[in-house]
Amino acid sequence: MLTKHFTLLLLLVSIVFYACSDEETTPSECENVNLSTDYQAEQEAVAIAEFNFLLDNSNENCVTLKDAYNDYLDMLKAIKDCPRSASEESLYQAIFDDLQLGLDGLSC
Repeated sequence: MLTKHFTLLLLLVSIVFYACSDEETTPSECENVNLSTDYQAEQEAVAIAEFNFLLDNSNENCVTLKDAYNDYLDMLKAIKDCPRSASEESLYQAIFDDLQLGLDGLSC
């Protein structure tokens, strides 16, 4: 019985330490970033949301698109200060500006 309680306690402590760990102690988000391939899920979510909003500009589709824009922008903001080549910086800024422009154009 004591072993079960000890195991449960150990498991709970592990979960607490994992959940409360500081995100900045994880490996750098700058390592091996490829804007063309690393954010495909976000790119697809934006594309699908834009398509759905184009077909039906309901408030629900607007909110979905707004969330997709915000999610992608949040991912890009996380790597804002990462070192990049001039061409990568140009691509980063173009993607960021397009997303921000799209977000600013929504009225939901």
